[in-house]
Amino acid sequence: MGTDRLGRAHHATHPYMDPSGEHTRMEIRRIDEAQALALCRDEWNELVERSETHTIFQTWEWHQSWWKAFGDDAQPLVLQAWENGSLLGVAPLVLTRRRVLGRRRRVVELMGSGISDYSDFVVDSERPEVRGLLMQWLLDHRDLWDLLLLPNVPDKDHVVALAQQCENAGMVSDRRFLCNCPRCCCQDSEEGKQFLRHRRLRRARNYFHKQGTVTFRTLSSPEEITEELPAYFAQHIRRRAVTKVPSKFLDPRLKAFHRELGQVLAPTGRMLLLTTRLDSRPLAYELCFRLGDSLMAYDRCFDIDHSKHSPGHLSLANMIQYMLDQAMHQLDLGRGDEPYKLEIANRMGENHELRVYHSLLSRTLDRLVLRIISWLEASPRIGSWCHDLMVRLENHRWGPTG
Repeated sequence: MGTDRLGRAHHATHPYMDPSGEHTRMEIRRIDEAQALALCRDEWNELVERSETHTIFQTWEWHQSWWKAFGDDAQPLVLQAWENGSLLGVAPLVLTRRRVLGRRRRVVELMGSGISDYSDFVVDSERPEVRGLLMQWLLDHRDLWDLLLLPNVPDKDHVVALAQQCENAGMVSDRRFLCNCPRCCCQDSEEGKQFLRHRRLRRARNYFHKQGTVTFRTLSSPEEITEELPAYFAQHIRRRAVTKVPSKFLDPRLKAFHRELGQVLAPTGRMLLLTTRLDSRPLAYELCFRLGDSLMAYDRCFDIDHSKHSPGHLSLANMIQYMLDQAMHQLDLGRGDEPYKLEIANRMGENHELRVYHSLLSRTLDRLVLRIISWLEASPRIGSWCHDLMVRLENHRWGPTG
């Protein structure tokens, strides 16, 4: 079954060799209608549970919420790999059109790549060959795109394998390290309590407990989260107003995205808004996601009036205490190696990126632009101006990511 290049459905089958040496056939389905995503919600989330890249950013709810907030400027290009009625792989992609170096280019990238800490194809860990089949579909349909962009992939081996596959198919690829991803991991409660003994965390706790009544709440219901989100947005905007990167919540789409997340994720127990108050006044917020025995610290903000005494460290201590109380063994601090993360982290993950081009010239020009950007950002005189410019350029499609 097939349609035109931008049709409503496209089914194809691809043969592959299974471990027993026998040929079988797998159906690759292309979904380019947003409504069709809802038809496989349960199968999608069950697949996430079986995948190697197993975070909140791979769930059906995350992609559906992203699409509702940002889908107006993109076309879904979601690939699904089915075999005998079982979903074994999903490539949650979107097709956009951007002007790069004066040329209009069609870019295929992972859905939510601007705001997802970890992105990847969702593939059954016992069937790793499915990842290659999903990539092969993209290579077979290279006439649909000019640039394939896969950022923030936490498994370097996945990026290396896909890059080699693209090179073998005659495409030009480029892979690079993007950022560090610090984590706090503990095998037992005693090891976890060592995080709380960090001097900056203890200092913040001691100071604020002397200033008044400090309370800590975990908001987990859709009603509680929805009611508290406006205060969270306002504090985030005020906090970021004194930094180089403005708050992402200046974009109404980011507000809509978080409201939608609260409605679809909170009922599952996977979205939490942790609040720290001083005498009933909001002192700090931590927006977290819970999945299995891991707590993901996605975003945070604090009252700028108390910044001298590190309210963020008090909030971090409360979040670690919550993790220990819930018998969880990992606090994922997300992408970026800010000093406060490095102070307490005892594990370090990495995010990598893969870019695939049609020609060596396109890759060369892209590399040149990236090097110029890096050089300008490193310049003490124009770095600030360049940073502000690139934030606007990078987020012209999906909104601010700060």
